[in-house]
Amino acid sequence: DEIVEAFPFFPTLHCIFSACLNITPIPITMGVGPHRKKTVHFQALSDDKSNPPASMPEQHSQMLVYTRFSRLNKPVTNPPWHDWDKENIPLSQPQPTPPLLQSAATPEKHPSKLLSITESIEKAKECISKLPKKCSVTLDTLIDLQQANLNAINSQADAEMHMQECQMLLKEYEAGVWNASEYKEKLGELMARPAKHSHQAAGGD
Repeated sequence: DEIVEAFPFFPTLHCIFSACLNITPIPITMGVGPHRKKTVHFQALSDDKSNPPASMPEQHSQMLVYTRFSRLNKPVTNPPWHDWDKENIPLSQPQPTPPLLQSAATPEKHPSKLLSITESIEKAKECISKLPKKCSVTLDTLIDLQQANLNAINSQADAEMHMQECQMLLKEYEAGVWNASEYKEKLGELMARPAKHSHQAAGGD
Protein backbone atom coordinates (compact mmCIF):
# COMPACT_ATOMS: atom_id res chain seq x y z
CA ASP A 1 0.00 0.00 0.00
CA GLU A 2 2.84 2.39 0.80
CA ILE A 3 4.41 1.70 -2.61
CA VAL A 4 1.09 2.29 -4.40
CA GLU A 5 0.56 5.56 -2.50
CA ALA A 6 4.04 6.78 -3.47
CA PHE A 7 3.86 5.42 -7.04
CA PRO A 8 0.28 4.79 -8.28
CA PHE A 9 1.47 3.24 -11.57
CA PHE A 10 3.23 0.34 -9.81
CA PRO A 11 0.41 -2.29 -10.16
CA THR A 12 0.02 -1.66 -13.90
CA LEU A 13 3.77 -1.74 -14.57
CA HIS A 14 4.14 -4.86 -12.45
CA CYS A 15 1.49 -6.68 -14.50
CA ILE A 16 3.20 -5.63 -17.75
CA PHE A 17 6.81 -6.47 -16.87
CA SER A 18 6.19 -9.60 -14.80
CA ALA A 19 4.83 -11.42 -17.87
CA CYS A 20 7.91 -10.60 -19.99
CA LEU A 21 10.90 -12.91 -20.22
CA ASN A 22 14.32 -11.93 -19.01
CA ILE A 23 16.59 -10.49 -21.67
CA THR A 24 19.37 -12.75 -20.39
CA PRO A 25 17.91 -16.10 -19.26
CA ILE A 26 19.18 -17.65 -16.02
CA PRO A 27 21.07 -20.88 -16.76
CA ILE A 28 22.49 -23.16 -14.04
CA THR A 29 25.38 -25.44 -14.94
CA MET A 30 25.34 -28.73 -13.03
CA GLY A 31 28.45 -30.56 -11.89
CA VAL A 32 30.06 -33.33 -13.91
CA GLY A 33 28.05 -36.52 -13.44
CA PRO A 34 27.24 -39.76 -15.26
CA HIS A 35 25.65 -37.81 -18.12
CA ARG A 36 28.46 -35.22 -18.31
CA LYS A 37 27.96 -31.54 -17.67
CA LYS A 38 24.43 -30.15 -17.92
CA THR A 39 23.17 -26.60 -18.28
CA VAL A 40 19.60 -26.15 -17.07
CA HIS A 41 17.59 -23.15 -18.25
CA PHE A 42 14.73 -22.34 -15.90
CA GLN A 43 13.16 -19.84 -18.32
CA ALA A 44 10.90 -21.53 -20.87
CA LEU A 45 10.52 -20.39 -24.45
CA SER A 46 7.99 -17.64 -25.12
CA ASP A 47 4.60 -18.79 -26.46
CA ASP A 48 3.57 -15.25 -27.40
CA LYS A 49 4.43 -15.24 -31.14
CA SER A 50 2.59 -12.01 -31.85
CA ASN A 51 4.76 -9.94 -29.51
CA PRO A 52 8.17 -11.61 -29.08
CA PRO A 53 10.52 -9.88 -26.60
CA ALA A 54 13.64 -8.17 -27.77
CA SER A 55 16.50 -10.65 -27.52
CA MET A 56 20.22 -10.34 -27.72
CA PRO A 57 22.37 -12.60 -29.94
CA GLU A 58 23.65 -14.40 -26.84
CA GLN A 59 20.09 -15.06 -25.69
CA HIS A 60 19.16 -16.39 -29.12
CA SER A 61 22.09 -18.82 -29.12
CA GLN A 62 21.24 -19.99 -25.61
CA MET A 63 17.65 -20.59 -26.62
CA LEU A 64 18.77 -22.66 -29.60
CA VAL A 65 20.99 -24.75 -27.36
CA TYR A 66 18.13 -25.23 -24.93
CA THR A 67 15.72 -26.41 -27.66
CA ARG A 68 18.28 -28.86 -29.05
CA PHE A 69 19.04 -30.18 -25.60
CA SER A 70 15.35 -30.63 -24.78
CA ARG A 71 14.82 -32.53 -28.04
CA LEU A 72 17.72 -34.84 -27.30
CA ASN A 73 16.51 -35.54 -23.77
CA LYS A 74 12.97 -36.43 -24.80
CA PRO A 75 12.12 -40.07 -23.96
CA VAL A 76 11.93 -42.41 -26.93
CA THR A 77 8.32 -43.46 -27.46
CA ASN A 78 7.47 -46.32 -29.75
CA PRO A 79 4.59 -45.78 -32.21
CA PRO A 80 1.46 -47.92 -31.85
CA TRP A 81 2.37 -49.85 -35.00
CA HIS A 82 5.74 -50.91 -33.55
CA ASP A 83 6.41 -54.59 -34.16
CA TRP A 84 7.13 -56.07 -30.73
CA ASP A 85 7.60 -59.57 -32.15
CA LYS A 86 10.94 -58.54 -33.59
CA GLU A 87 12.07 -57.30 -30.21
CA ASN A 88 10.97 -60.38 -28.26
CA ILE A 89 13.49 -62.91 -29.49
CA PRO A 90 12.84 -66.46 -28.19
CA LEU A 91 15.28 -67.78 -25.61
CA SER A 92 16.10 -70.79 -27.78
CA GLN A 93 17.71 -68.59 -30.40
CA PRO A 94 21.26 -67.42 -29.68
CA GLN A 95 21.25 -63.77 -28.74
CA PRO A 96 24.14 -61.66 -29.98
CA THR A 97 26.27 -60.23 -27.22
CA PRO A 98 27.14 -56.57 -27.43
CA PRO A 99 30.73 -55.75 -28.35
CA LEU A 100 31.33 -53.93 -25.07
CA LEU A 101 30.52 -57.03 -23.03
CA GLN A 102 32.73 -59.19 -25.22
CA SER A 103 35.67 -56.87 -24.77
CA ALA A 104 35.03 -56.64 -21.02
CA ALA A 105 34.76 -60.43 -20.67
CA THR A 106 38.25 -60.99 -22.07
CA PRO A 107 40.50 -58.29 -20.64
CA GLU A 108 43.99 -57.95 -22.00
CA LYS A 109 46.80 -59.03 -19.74
CA HIS A 110 49.99 -57.05 -19.41
CA PRO A 111 52.57 -59.28 -17.70
CA SER A 112 55.41 -57.01 -18.76
CA LYS A 113 54.01 -54.10 -16.72
CA LEU A 114 53.62 -56.31 -13.65
CA LEU A 115 57.18 -57.55 -13.97
CA SER A 116 58.54 -54.03 -14.31
CA ILE A 117 56.60 -52.92 -11.22
CA THR A 118 57.88 -55.83 -9.13
CA GLU A 119 61.45 -55.21 -10.29
CA SER A 120 61.22 -51.54 -9.36
CA ILE A 121 59.88 -52.48 -5.92
CA GLU A 122 62.74 -54.90 -5.34
CA LYS A 123 65.30 -52.29 -6.39
CA ALA A 124 63.75 -49.78 -4.02
CA LYS A 125 63.95 -52.31 -1.18
CA GLU A 126 67.64 -52.89 -1.88
CA CYS A 127 68.36 -49.16 -1.76
CA ILE A 128 66.79 -48.81 1.69
CA SER A 129 69.50 -48.74 4.37
CA LYS A 130 68.90 -49.45 8.02
CA LEU A 131 69.63 -46.60 10.39
CA PRO A 132 72.01 -47.32 13.29
CA LYS A 133 70.58 -47.44 16.76
CA LYS A 134 70.82 -44.22 18.70
CA CYS A 135 72.85 -44.18 21.89
CA SER A 136 70.24 -43.67 24.57
CA VAL A 137 70.31 -43.95 28.33
CA THR A 138 68.68 -47.20 29.44
CA LEU A 139 66.12 -47.53 32.19
CA ASP A 140 68.54 -49.40 34.48
CA THR A 141 71.02 -46.54 34.31
CA LEU A 142 68.33 -44.03 35.27
CA ILE A 143 67.23 -46.20 38.21
CA ASP A 144 70.84 -46.51 39.46
CA LEU A 145 71.34 -42.75 39.28
CA GLN A 146 68.12 -42.11 41.18
CA GLN A 147 69.06 -44.65 43.87
CA ALA A 148 72.50 -43.12 44.33
CA ASN A 149 70.94 -39.67 44.68
CA LEU A 150 68.49 -40.94 47.31
CA ASN A 151 71.30 -42.65 49.25
CA ALA A 152 73.31 -39.41 49.32
CA ILE A 153 70.30 -37.45 50.60
CA ASN A 154 69.58 -40.06 53.29
CA SER A 155 73.18 -40.19 54.49
CA GLN A 156 73.25 -36.41 54.80
CA ALA A 157 69.99 -36.47 56.79
CA ASP A 158 71.41 -39.18 59.11
CA ALA A 159 74.56 -37.13 59.75
CA GLU A 160 72.50 -34.05 60.63
CA MET A 161 70.26 -36.11 62.98
CA HIS A 162 73.32 -37.64 64.69
CA MET A 163 74.82 -34.20 65.21
CA GLN A 164 71.58 -32.89 66.73
CA GLU A 165 71.40 -35.85 69.15
CA CYS A 166 74.99 -35.27 70.28
CA GLN A 167 74.26 -31.59 70.91
CA MET A 168 71.08 -32.48 72.84
CA LEU A 169 73.03 -34.96 75.02
CA LEU A 170 75.67 -32.32 75.75
CA LYS A 171 72.99 -29.80 76.77
CA GLU A 172 71.45 -32.38 79.10
CA TYR A 173 74.87 -33.02 80.69
CA GLU A 174 75.40 -29.30 81.16
CA ALA A 175 71.94 -28.99 82.71
CA GLY A 176 72.81 -31.72 85.26
CA VAL A 177 70.52 -34.39 83.93
CA TRP A 178 73.46 -36.79 83.50
CA ASN A 179 76.69 -37.10 85.44
CA ALA A 180 80.06 -37.63 83.77
CA SER A 181 79.95 -41.44 83.72
CA GLU A 182 76.35 -41.51 82.44
CA TYR A 183 77.16 -38.92 79.79
CA LYS A 184 80.10 -41.00 78.50
CA GLU A 185 77.95 -44.13 78.45
CA LYS A 186 75.14 -42.42 76.53
CA LEU A 187 77.62 -40.84 74.12
CA GLY A 188 79.24 -44.24 73.45
CA GLU A 189 75.86 -45.80 72.72
CA LEU A 190 75.01 -42.92 70.40
CA MET A 191 78.30 -43.21 68.50
CA ALA A 192 78.03 -47.01 68.19
CA ARG A 193 74.46 -46.93 66.89
CA PRO A 194 74.34 -47.36 63.07
CA ALA A 195 72.42 -44.96 60.88
CA LYS A 196 68.84 -45.97 60.04
CA HIS A 197 68.91 -45.11 56.35
CA SER A 198 72.26 -46.75 55.69
CA HIS A 199 71.06 -49.92 57.40
CA GLN A 200 67.88 -49.95 55.31
CA ALA A 201 69.85 -49.37 52.11
CA ALA A 202 72.19 -52.24 52.94
CA GLY A 203 69.20 -54.50 53.64
CA GLY A 204 67.53 -53.48 50.36
CA ASP A 205 70.66 -54.30 48.36
